[in-house]
Amino acid sequence: MKYFKFSLIIILLSFQHLKAENNDEYKIEIVIFNFNTILTDETFYTNLNKPDINETIEFYDTDLINNVSRYSKFENVSRYISKIIKQEYDIAKSIYPSTWYRESDKLNILQNFTNNISDDNNLKLLGHHSWIQNIPEYNKSKYLRFKNDDLDYGFYLKLYKKRFLHLDLKTFINQKGNNDIKIFIDKEHRVFNEEIYLFDHPEFGILFSIYKI
Repeated sequence: MKYFKFSLIIILLSFQHLKAENNDEYKIEIVIFNFNTILTDETFYTNLNKPDINETIEFYDTDLINNVSRYSKFENVSRYISKIIKQEYDIAKSIYPSTWYRESDKLNILQNFTNNISDDNNLKLLGHHSWIQNIPEYNKSKYLRFKNDDLDYGFYLKLYKKRFLHLDLKTFINQKGNNDIKIFIDKEHRVFNEEIYLFDHPEFGILFSIYKI
């Protein structure tokens, strides 16, 4: 039975790869840092307008951390594969994701920037993340949702096609113990393949890289 399940997953991933041939995949990299010296004494009163939870996908699937998630850390893929393994094919068909995500922890484009940030006494590296995904049309795209409680930062990030590639990014710091997010970057931006973007706030910044693979 274990061999059957493993073979089934290999078949599914192979099918996904064939499907992706008709839908370009992109490597996404982000680096988040803050400034050790705050560049303003301005007080921010506006709250971040967070996406509805139903429009988001959790970055890490903690429920399946020792099981299906070793094939993918992204919740929409893990749930789909989990239903196939349980032979719940009708449910699996209904939740087949329009966007596939694949793990890719290693930075390529932004690694040198990360090293420079780590060596700069005026900056503090909060974290970096990378993955591979296809990019669907606007009405089929959702936000990736992530929060690091230890370093107190997080983001919502959505990529979609609307004639051109677009990024909808909401990232924040210093939310611990507070439901209202006041220190944030909220950007909608047209993006181009093989470009690097910097979005900043008086207290922190984020680097974003996208390139087709």
